[in-house]
Amino acid sequence: MIEFYFSKNFKGQGISEGIERGILVDYNSKCIVQEGMGLGAPAIKTNNRTFFSCNSELIKVSDKEYFKEFNINSELVWEIFKARSEKYKSVNLLTIFINKLTDLYKRLRVIQPILLKLGILTRDFFQTNSKINHIDSLGKIKFFYTILKDGALIEVDFSQILKRNGGVISKICIMNELGGEFFNYSKFGEKILAPPSGWEKIKGTTTRFS
Repeated sequence: MIEFYFSKNFKGQGISEGIERGILVDYNSKCIVQEGMGLGAPAIKTNNRTFFSCNSELIKVSDKEYFKEFNINSELVWEIFKARSEKYKSVNLLTIFINKLTDLYKRLRVIQPILLKLGILTRDFFQTNSKINHIDSLGKIKFFYTILKDGALIEVDFSQILKRNGGVISKICIMNELGGEFFNYSKFGEKILAPPSGWEKIKGTTTRFS
């Protein structure tokens, strides 16, 4: 049985621990979000930086409808050999480099498994570590959720953050991620294929996630 819900107690795992989630998902009473962002959570990208929300306000409109306002007030940075980014300029360069590699990873689907393994080996060798830095708020993004029997409808209003930062923002990401332990392949007809990419360009104004 699949259940869709919200919880302030779930802080996530791994790199994304502490970042605000969207809708959480349980399968047979087990949370399958893990390191993922759930369904419908924001991320903001400039050319060299990535920003998330570490606090939000959730309002229950009805049994199936929710409104959540995310405050974009945190940045994901990378450290090398435990160095702190505010002390060492090289760490800022490392964050830029990793962000560029992430963009490359998104585009090259065919070799994503190879790039992922290479990234893990490189991270372990150089002792790179991610960190969430709190920053002055860039603005807020509003999400409107309708929970259905077999999925969710998600509407997003990002007009405020675009008004405040429109010339700087390169991408607005609507994260829809569940745990890699549970979603490690896809099926097309009778063929077993690699898992779908977590990064898909949204076309049009309405997208259904299920």
